[in-house]
Amino acid sequence: MDIKHFVVLLGILVLIPIATFAAAFSYKIRNWFLFVMIAGSPIIYNLQGTFFGRIWYRGTARGYEISLMDILGFALLVATLLRPKKGQGPRFFWPAGLAPLALYFFYCLVSSIFSEPNLFGWWEVFKIFKGMLIILSIALYIRSEKELNFLIMGLAFAVCHQCLWSLKLRYVDHVHRVVGTMDHPNSLSMYLCLAAPVLYAAILSDLPAWTRRVCLAAVGLSMIGVIMTISRTGNVAWLIVMLGVTVACVSPRITLKKVLIAMIALICVVGVVSYSWKTLVGRFGETSIEEENDPNNLGRGSYIRLAKLIIAEHFFGVGLNNWSWYVTNEYQEKDNPKIVYKPYLNTEVEPDMIPAYGNETAQAAPAHNLGALTIGELGWVGFVLFAFVWIRWFDLGQSFLWKRSPEAMHRVGTGIFFGTGAVFLQSMTEWEFRQPPIFYTVSILLGTLAALHRIRRKNKKVAAKRARAESVHPLVTEAGA
Repeated sequence: MDIKHFVVLLGILVLIPIATFAAAFSYKIRNWFLFVMIAGSPIIYNLQGTFFGRIWYRGTARGYEISLMDILGFALLVATLLRPKKGQGPRFFWPAGLAPLALYFFYCLVSSIFSEPNLFGWWEVFKIFKGMLIILSIALYIRSEKELNFLIMGLAFAVCHQCLWSLKLRYVDHVHRVVGTMDHPNSLSMYLCLAAPVLYAAILSDLPAWTRRVCLAAVGLSMIGVIMTISRTGNVAWLIVMLGVTVACVSPRITLKKVLIAMIALICVVGVVSYSWKTLVGRFGETSIEEENDPNNLGRGSYIRLAKLIIAEHFFGVGLNNWSWYVTNEYQEKDNPKIVYKPYLNTEVEPDMIPAYGNETAQAAPAHNLGALTIGELGWVGFVLFAFVWIRWFDLGQSFLWKRSPEAMHRVGTGIFFGTGAVFLQSMTEWEFRQPPIFYTVSILLGTLAALHRIRRKNKKVAAKRARAESVHPLVTEAGA
């Protein structure tokens, strides 16, 4: 660790107690911590330091990453436990959905202990642990609509920033596929598909009018942003989840106001799509199913074949975050000898980074399919545990679908369900779920979902208790008479 990293680490260690004391001292500061956490997640690469890493490794993590969001999340958690708001429930509770993630975390921990090399796996284990702390801190902190309003405003601010920056990239810098402040167009696409349903649901809720207006602007910009990424799966996922929010939140009763709003929205969508039609058609027509599964191409079908080769020899996978290492050094040659990678020598020496003729990169990238990536690294056991994590998340979200309530604490839960659904859909063709901007945002929203789930159950119990009391009261009165 050089002097620069030492200074950054020292600054982090000093900042943690300062942030914790400030959050414990002021409830308003906690709200702004929440705002910064959600708004800063897309620019997390500019707000983090990487320690004991290997920047040359083509994995889903390249070192132990500590960011401003980690510091604020830890401070928020400690402050909430030490000085909770009065009259808003218990100091601590176990958030719904955290148990399956904890089980998955411990499996990843064991996998990293016994895998070879195990250095790369520890980086991912560290990231999952931080995600669990984020979920816990958000779940314990959000207890009312006030905190939820800060979170929604932070998310809307982040989406507006990403999309306005993307407009600058497209029309000033002439970038064909925009990336926002992220490192790939598909990353931006997945982020917007995650955030847009949450903001759309907030528009349809009873949040303050100024919050809903900002969310409306963010949703409109998100549509433009997704189109400018020219992500095939992203465009389809955005349309699916936005339609899902509409069906779940908008009453089927037809009114003049709804007709006018629908017409305006349709005109905007048709206008934007028409303007970008040639680009979109060209992008969707670039490849076919046959080409994606062609053994001579590095299409997405190749990742399925590689996962099959790996699992045939390693029942428990090759180890978390070891996909690039094993595919580069061993399995790509077995799948297709025509595609040549420059091998990794060991975990300490940087390999030859000059791509072989005809290759885009010198070493293999992570599988562009989250399922194949999980099976290859963690085996079928890890895949089943990870699937159980997603099933539990969807189970929490679906509980908000069956009641058309305009309450923000209900509608936002619906939006989070469809937002995580969009991430799931796009993860079939990408691995960006593991990237810090996406992973942190998902963790914050899942913590929010756990908080809303608890509030919803608590309100149900209170209503049932009141109903029982009212039903018993006439009998008690009659007996007393």
